[in-house]
Amino acid sequence: MPVPSAQPTASVLHTPLAPSRALLARAHRIIVIAGAGMSADIGTPVYWTGDNAAYGDTVSHYGHTNLEHSCAPLWLEEPDQQAAFFRETWREMRESEKPARPADPYFVLQDWLDAAAKDYFVLTSNVDTAFTDHGFPAEKLLEIHGAYDRSQCLAEPEAHGVFPTVDPGLATTVCPTCGSLARPNVLFFDDYWFNNAANELQEEDFLDYQRHLAAEDAGSTVILEVGVGLTVMNLRNLTWDLHSRYDLPIVRINPFHVGRGDDVSAGTAPIYEHQLTALVGLRALLG
Repeated sequence: MPVPSAQPTASVLHTPLAPSRALLARAHRIIVIAGAGMSADIGTPVYWTGDNAAYGDTVSHYGHTNLEHSCAPLWLEEPDQQAAFFRETWREMRESEKPARPADPYFVLQDWLDAAAKDYFVLTSNVDTAFTDHGFPAEKLLEIHGAYDRSQCLAEPEAHGVFPTVDPGLATTVCPTCGSLARPNVLFFDDYWFNNAANELQEEDFLDYQRHLAAEDAGSTVILEVGVGLTVMNLRNLTWDLHSRYDLPIVRINPFHVGRGDDVSAGTAPIYEHQLTALVGLRALLG
């Protein structure tokens, strides 16, 4: 199988799309499972991948690696340093180059789902708020790791709840209840202090969405997995769980990490392409 180039393109395809087209055309429901690859294609820095790893040399700037900044205990040990790092993280995300509609995988996906009148739900590990920024309805979204547009109190994470993030480019977000420093309502590694209230509401929406899946005909619902890698396996495991529970076919788009030994047995239609390339190609075929 040819390996795609490192840069996304909307015109060069290496993978036949007919198997994926057949699955998606038949389906009435689409469960979109989206990872960091979606946002990488619009220029958002990604933590773990080579030349596109997020935010350069964080050790020289902040004294810790990206991985260390991703661990919740550092918020207790060095809260001011963590706040400075994540202000920069948020600024980078907000200022990343966002292509115009024809070259943006979020818009391509949204346009196709709306035009095809698919009943869809989105599950994502991305914390950059890109889905809501692109107009996807909040009631059709589960952000499994939280999101940067909401915060929680460092001093009393449960008692003081979840509240909107003040733009860190303007001021440090503080808890409106007690005035203490706040942190993003994002699930870090080793995070025993994450306030799950917002996620629980989203999880309830997804449970409602799932109520009819078991009784549907085979092929009525398809998992469209886009840009999900292997560094953190939460989303891949979620894909496999939903497939196993409801016998759902999988259309998997990823230029580098398509397989996990389950491509054939899971009824997967793998697409070895960048997210934008594949979605543009599928939209053209599906109309």
